[in-house]
Amino acid sequence: MAGCESGFLSLEAGLNPQKQKLQIWPGIIPLLCFAFGFCVTAHAQFTPLLSINSPAVAEGDSGFTNLTFTVSLSDPSGDTVTVEYFTVPVSATSGVDYLSVTGLVTLLPGETSAPVDVQIIGDALNEPDETLYVYLRNATNALILDDRGDGTIVNDDPLPSLSISNVSLPEGDTGTTNAVFAVTLSALSGQTVSADFFTTGITATSGQDFVGASSTITFSPGNTNTSISIPVIGDLLNEDDETFSVTLTNVANATLVTNRALATIIDDDPLPGIAIQDVTVIEGTGGTNFAAFPVSLLPASGRMVSVTFATTSGTATSGADFTGTNGTLSFLAGVTNLNLLIPITTDSSIEPTENFVVNLSSPTNAVLNASQATATILDDETRTLNFTNAAPVIIPLQGAALVYPSSIELSGLVGSVVKVTATLAGASHSYPDDLDVLLVGPAGQNVLLMSQCGENLAINNVTLTFDDTAAGSLPNTTQISSGSYKPTSYSLSPPIFSPPAPSAPFGNALSTFNGRDPNGTWSLFVFDHSNNDGGSLARGWQLGLTLSNLVCCTGGNADLSVTVSDSPDPSVTTSNVTFTARIINNGPAGATSVTLTNLLPAGMNLVSASTSQGTLATNAGVITGNLGTIGLGAVATVSITAMPTNFGMFTNFLTVSSDKTDPNLTNNTALTPTTVNQLAPLMQVANAAVAEGDGGTTNLIFSVTLSRSNNVAVTLDYATTNGTATADSDYVAAAGTLIIPAGITNGIISVAINGDIVVEPNETFSLLLSNPTNGLLAASSATGTIVNDDGVPNQLYQFSLSTVSSPQYAGNGFPVTISARDISNNIATTFTGPARLSGLVGSGPEVSVVITEIDTGDSDRVEFSNVAGYAVDVSGWRVSVYDWVSWPDPQFIFTIPAGTTCGANEVFLLTDNGTGPGVYPSFFSGAGLNANWSNDETNNMVAVLLQDADGRIVDFTCAFDATPTNISNPVTIPSSEWTTAPIPANLDSTMTFRRTGNSDSNGNGDWNVGMPSLGVLNSGLTIPFSGTRPVPVSPALASNFVSGVWTGNLVITPTVSNLTLRARDSVGHVGLSNPFNVQSSANLTLTGTVTPAATPVNQSVNFSLSVSNGGLSSASAVFLTNTLPASANFISASASQGSNSRSGNVVTFSLGTLAAGATATASVSASLTTGGTFTNLAQASANLPDPVITNNSIALVVRANSAPVFTPMNPQTIPEGSTLMVTNVATDPDSPPNNLTYSLIVAPTGVTFTTNGVFTWATTESSGPS
Repeated sequence: MAGCESGFLSLEAGLNPQKQKLQIWPGIIPLLCFAFGFCVTAHAQFTPLLSINSPAVAEGDSGFTNLTFTVSLSDPSGDTVTVEYFTVPVSATSGVDYLSVTGLVTLLPGETSAPVDVQIIGDALNEPDETLYVYLRNATNALILDDRGDGTIVNDDPLPSLSISNVSLPEGDTGTTNAVFAVTLSALSGQTVSADFFTTGITATSGQDFVGASSTITFSPGNTNTSISIPVIGDLLNEDDETFSVTLTNVANATLVTNRALATIIDDDPLPGIAIQDVTVIEGTGGTNFAAFPVSLLPASGRMVSVTFATTSGTATSGADFTGTNGTLSFLAGVTNLNLLIPITTDSSIEPTENFVVNLSSPTNAVLNASQATATILDDETRTLNFTNAAPVIIPLQGAALVYPSSIELSGLVGSVVKVTATLAGASHSYPDDLDVLLVGPAGQNVLLMSQCGENLAINNVTLTFDDTAAGSLPNTTQISSGSYKPTSYSLSPPIFSPPAPSAPFGNALSTFNGRDPNGTWSLFVFDHSNNDGGSLARGWQLGLTLSNLVCCTGGNADLSVTVSDSPDPSVTTSNVTFTARIINNGPAGATSVTLTNLLPAGMNLVSASTSQGTLATNAGVITGNLGTIGLGAVATVSITAMPTNFGMFTNFLTVSSDKTDPNLTNNTALTPTTVNQLAPLMQVANAAVAEGDGGTTNLIFSVTLSRSNNVAVTLDYATTNGTATADSDYVAAAGTLIIPAGITNGIISVAINGDIVVEPNETFSLLLSNPTNGLLAASSATGTIVNDDGVPNQLYQFSLSTVSSPQYAGNGFPVTISARDISNNIATTFTGPARLSGLVGSGPEVSVVITEIDTGDSDRVEFSNVAGYAVDVSGWRVSVYDWVSWPDPQFIFTIPAGTTCGANEVFLLTDNGTGPGVYPSFFSGAGLNANWSNDETNNMVAVLLQDADGRIVDFTCAFDATPTNISNPVTIPSSEWTTAPIPANLDSTMTFRRTGNSDSNGNGDWNVGMPSLGVLNSGLTIPFSGTRPVPVSPALASNFVSGVWTGNLVITPTVSNLTLRARDSVGHVGLSNPFNVQSSANLTLTGTVTPAATPVNQSVNFSLSVSNGGLSSASAVFLTNTLPASANFISASASQGSNSRSGNVVTFSLGTLAAGATATASVSASLTTGGTFTNLAQASANLPDPVITNNSIALVVRANSAPVFTPMNPQTIPEGSTLMVTNVATDPDSPPNNLTYSLIVAPTGVTFTTNGVFTWATTESSGPS
C-alpha cells in the first residue's frame, strides 16, 4: 500500500449491512476477523468508495415526479465499477406514494457518479412528509462507504378547511330530539383531523332546554364528513324559539373556516289558557281587606304571559264598597297561579251581601278560557245579646239539681252564632269538686263547663263566667274565686249526667256553638256526683251570644269549615312542604257533593296529593277534589305536598263548598302562609395562620364562608381547643356564636394570639364548630397556626453588653456598649431601640417598699413608700389588692403606667373611692369600682401583693388599722394562736400564703362562712422578698441604637456588690453584663495657684491649694503633700482644717474628713534663692478609692529673676545745646527678657531725655538702645 495514507473496509452480510470502519496503515496487510464468523484479508491496493446521497422532492398533485438519488465514487477508477440498488419503504408506501425500483448502477472507468430515479406518485392529499430508502449492495471494483440514501417526499398540499353548519328543529313535547350539526372538511386529508367542541346556551338553557356537552370529533384520513349530536329537551311550555351554539376549537391538521354554529329550537306548543275564578270575601270592620281572585294559567308557559283586567260595580259600589281598578297581570315564565287583589272597603255598618265583577281581556302569549269572575262581599258585623234565667238552681247533696235542666228559650233571632259565654250567678257549694255543669245548645251541641274543680275548698256566692278567650282555667286544688275562666274539667273520665242530659262525649270549648242558629232551647244541666255536700246558683245563670248578620242555620243547611296546617315551617327550597286540610261539617245537615279547590302558590311545584275520602285531580298547581258526603260532625282530611323552587313567604289557598247552603262562608276558605328559606348553604371555615408577634396580642382571623348567601341569618357555635398551642399561654381561649346576617356570605371569628419572644416551633390549635342553624357544616373544625417569628436573621433575639471592669465607683460614669444580637449572635442592624437599663443585685430580704393601710374617713387607702434610698423605676409594676370579700382572688389589679419612677422616700398610693385611674403619684382603683375593703373602715383588713414588671414579688403584706409593715421585718403568727393546723391557699404561682377565718382560732369552720375574713391576727404578716432587686442606672433608657449598637456612659449611684447590668426591651428581650462591684469613692480634685507667677530672687512667693470631694461618700484621712522646689526657702504653711508638718522642703497637711461636696484649702509660702523656672508639686489622698486619680495632683510653676549687672558709666561733660549719646552694656544671669527703667537723678536745668524712661532688650542683646 505504498503511497496510501489510510483506507476503509466495508463488510456486508445479507440485507442488513454491518459497517466496520477500519484504518489501514501503509505497509501493513492485516488479517481482519470479525464477530460475524468470517475473515477477510485487506490487500495493500487502493479501492475507491461508493456512497449515495439523500434527496428530497415535492410530490406534486398528479402524475409522476422523479426523486433522483446520486451514486458517487470517491475517486476515479481504472476499472468498471458496478453496484446494485433497491428501494425500501419507510413512512412512504410503495404503490401509493412511489413506485418500487431495483437495478444496477454502472460506472465506466473515469466516471465518478450516476443517477438512480424513483418515480413519486402525485396526489392532492395534505399529509406529512414521507420517507423511503434506497440501499446499495454487491459492489464490484469498489467498496461501499455509505450504503443508504434517505429520500423525502415533500408534501405540497394545503391544509383542508373545517366548517360547521347551523341547525334548527322542533322542540317536541317530551323526551329529547337530537340537534345534528354537520361538520365538513373542504378536501380529503391524508392525516387524522380533530377538533374539540363545546356548547353554549344563548336563549336556551343547558339542562333545561338542551343537554350541554363538550368532546372531540375526529376525521380519519380520507373522510370529509362527520356530525355532532346535541339532545334537545322537549316540553309543553309555550315559549319563544330558543338558541344555543356549538363552538369548535383546538383544531389539528386543518384550518378553521366556521368555528361556531347555532341551533334554533323551534317551539311547537300551543298557547296556554287564562282563567279567573269567583271569590267570596268577608267585608271586615277595620284595617285593609282584599278580595283575592285566583287567576290560573294552564299549562305553564315558557314566556311571560300578561292579561289586562278591570273591575265593574254590581250591587257593591266602587269607591264605597271596593276600590275600582284596572291594570295588567303578568305571569313570569313557569308561573301558573296568581292572586288578583282588589281592595275591599271595611266598615261597621250592617248591610246585605254585595258583589262586583272583574273582567279579563287582551291576553298576550295566551288565550282566555274564563274571562269574568264575581266577588261576593259578605257583611260580618256582629252584635252581642245576653239572656238570663234568674231562677235559683238548688243543688242537692247528691244527684241532679232541683231544676234540671235550667233552660233559656230563644226565637226570632237573625244571624248565626260567632261566640257564646255562660255565667253561673251566686254559685255556692261546700265541696265544689263534686259539681258537674253541662251546657247544651238548640242543635244538640254541648260543652262541659266544669267538673272536679276546686277540691274540697267551699265556695260561697261566687260568679263564674265561662269564656273561650279567658286567660286561664278553674283551679284544680286551690280555692275557686269569682272570675272569667275557660271551660275546665279535671275528670279522668267523662262525668255521667242523668237524663235528659246527653251522654259523653262532651265538647271542651264554647266555639262548638259557632255558626249555629241561636234560636231554640239552651239547657244548663247541673249535677252533684257525690253525697254529703250541696249548694246552689242563687241568681241562676246567663247566656251571652254574639251573632253575625248572616242568615243561618235552616234545617237543610250545612256549615263546612276548613283549617289548614303546614309542615315544616319554615322549610327550605327543594324540600317538601305538606299542607294538611281538615274539612269539618258543623251541620246541622249532612254536606253532600263536597268539592275542594286548592291553588298552590307560585313558586311551588306539586309533588303529591291524597284524601281520606273521595277523589282528587291535579293540573299543575291547581288541585280539585270531589269529597262526596261529609256527615254532621264528620271530618275529611286532604294532604297536599309541594316543593318550593324559590324562597320567601308563600300563601296556599284552599276553599271548600257543597250543594247545601252554607250559613257561614267565613270558615270555608283557608289562606295558609308558609315560610321557605333558601337551601341551607354550606359553611366552610378556612385554616388560618398569623405571626405571633413579640408582645401583647395579635388577632388570628378565621374566615367562615357560605357557599351562597341565605335569606335568613346563619349561626354557628364555636370554641377553641388546644393542640400544640395552649390556651392562655399561646392564645386566648374563645367561644361564642357567630351570626352571619341574611344576604351576607362570610363572617369572621377572631382569636387573640399572645405574643412572645420565645424561639419555638409553629404551634397549632383547633377551632371547633357546632350547632349550625340555617346552614350545613362542610367541616366541623379548622386549624389555627401560630407562626413563630422569633429567632430570624437580623431580628433582635438578645442583647450583648461589653465587659464592665470591677470595681466601678458610685456616681462616676463608665463606658458600656450594648449590641442587639440575633439568634446566630450576629448584630441585628435593624434594631434602633430603645432598651431599658437597670442593675440587678443580690437576693433578699431587702427593704424596698413599705405598704401601709390607712383609714381616712369613709375610705381606705394603701400607701407604697419607697425606702430604698434611691429612685425606683416602677414601670409596669402590678398591684393586687385583696379584701375579706374577694379573698383568695384579688379585689382588683392595677398596673403602674410605663415611665413611672418613684423617687427615694416618695409615696404613691391607691384609694378605694377614686374616680381615676389618675396619674402618679395617686392611682385609683378605677371609675365606679369601689374597693370597699371592709364594711367598717376602722376595723378592716387588706392584703396587698406588689410585683415588678417581670412578675417577681417585691412585697406582700396584710395591713390592719393603719399598721405599717415592710419586708425587712416579717411578722409571724405564733403556733399557739392556731387551734388547728393552718390551711394553705395558693395566692400566686411563686408563693403560698395562709388564710384565716373570722375567729382567732382559724378552725375549719372559718372556711365555711359565706364571706371569709383575712383574720385580725394576720394583720402585718408579710413574706420576705427573695430574688434580685432592681438598682437604678442612669440613663435608664438606651435609645438611638445605630446599626444595632448603642455606646454610652452609665452612672450607678448606690454602692452594691455583685451587680449585673440588664438591658431589656419592651417585649422582654434581655441581655446581662458580667457581675461587678460598685464601690464608694472619694473623687478628690486638687487645684492651686502661685502668686506671683514670676518673682525676683529672694522675694516671697505663695502657693495656694484647694482639695474638693466630688464623690458621693465622705473621705476620711485626707492628706495633702506639698513639695517645694529645692532652691526654695520655706517661710510658712496654713490650712482651713486639720494640721500640717514639715520635713525639709516637704509640707504635709492632715486635713481629716472631707464630706461629699466639701472643699479644704491650704497655703505654703517660700522664697527662691536663685533665678530660673521652678516647679512646686502637690498631691491629695484619702482612705477611699478615687476613680479619677489624674486630678489628685498638681504642679505649680514659678519663675525667679536675678537683677541685671550694668557696666558703670564714667562722668561725662556735655556742652550746652549738645546731645550725649550713651551706650551701656549689662549682663543677666538668668537671661529672661528684661524691662529696665531709668531716670535722671541730678541734672541742671534744661537737661532732658530725648528717649524717656524704659528700654528693653532680649536674651541675645548685650546692650540697650542708644
